[in-house]
Amino acid sequence: MQYYIQFLHKESLMWDRNTEVVILKNGFSPAWKMIEHQDRGPIIWVDMDLDNHKTFDFPNGVAYVSVYYKSELFRVLEWAKQRPDVHFHIGGPIVDTWELSKEIENSLPNFTSHHKTTIERLLFDYDISPKDHWDLIVPDDVYESDIAYGFSISKFNGCWWRKCTFCKQKSVPKYLNYSEIPIIEYPGTKHIWINTYCMRPKDISLIYPNLPDRDDVRYASYLKLNHQSIVALSKAFEKMKCDPSNLAFNVGIEIPSDRLLKVFNRGVSLMEYIDGINFLLHHKCKVAINLIFRLGVIKDIDVEDVKLFAEGITNNQNDLSNITANIYRLHVSQERPIWNYLKSENVKLKKTYRHVWDVDLYNCDCDEKQMKLDNQMLDIYNNLNLGYVWDTIPRGE
Repeated sequence: MQYYIQFLHKESLMWDRNTEVVILKNGFSPAWKMIEHQDRGPIIWVDMDLDNHKTFDFPNGVAYVSVYYKSELFRVLEWAKQRPDVHFHIGGPIVDTWELSKEIENSLPNFTSHHKTTIERLLFDYDISPKDHWDLIVPDDVYESDIAYGFSISKFNGCWWRKCTFCKQKSVPKYLNYSEIPIIEYPGTKHIWINTYCMRPKDISLIYPNLPDRDDVRYASYLKLNHQSIVALSKAFEKMKCDPSNLAFNVGIEIPSDRLLKVFNRGVSLMEYIDGINFLLHHKCKVAINLIFRLGVIKDIDVEDVKLFAEGITNNQNDLSNITANIYRLHVSQERPIWNYLKSENVKLKKTYRHVWDVDLYNCDCDEKQMKLDNQMLDIYNNLNLGYVWDTIPRGE
């Protein structure tokens, strides 16, 4: 028997923590009509929030799963161990980005990952155009909530910039010839994640003027907040039918220090960040900023730049409740360029865990002075009274 797994679960939106949605977390949607019309087998919905789905209680045969996040990947790995009578084929964004450890692949003969292969090509030997109608039928019991799902504007996940010294993302994206973002017809509000690691200015010019004016649809995407992106957004907003207040942007600020932005090779300046945030908030867009801490190389001048950033986004009487901040600890591996820089600065690195992609990850071991500077920066963000601060870093470590 052959069948297909569609994961879902409930979570709050990163850019609007007051809104809880049912996330459709994998990328089968363009293939639904073909699966149905060719009688390829049933589509099984798996709620990640239910404990009974930790055990795979479905028929033997072949299961196709498109994996969006690591949590789903780990779930499928557990299933493969439990059920040697089922052969699991996985694809999707997490596989497009990484090649799994040979140790994992070889230990599970009933588990196959399809690196750089779209699920449509795997199933039908050709790629389904993103312009095709999705024909996605959402189960009745989901209707009580808003839904969120992703639409990839590139065939393979990747980043057009690919120069940040701390980042793991070195894949080259192959962009699709898209003209619109498919909307699932569903009674509630649809939150659509336009999936690309770093939206190019030319994508902004193609996508945003074509978004329909609908009160029941919201859009979000990653955005490299440099001058070119803001120019492209400004021009797009002049032509756009969609209300900008229905847009959200996830911005990798990392650390708003001109010195460290050069170390990270972000290709953006402190003033570009300030101007960009002010532009987005002026248009009532929602903004989720990612911030990296525990770098081990912070100086007083970096803290001063963080103060300038905070002052720069408050001086325009912005509604800072439209900003959420996501605070992360720096994780590095020897394959990332920043590794050599940290070593040259005599930063002690402590091994944290081994990743599923044959990589050992390390954290910076910060001394008392570094912890003090880090906590000064954390206080600056907390005093801004942002809409939400998701802080994963205990103050004592």
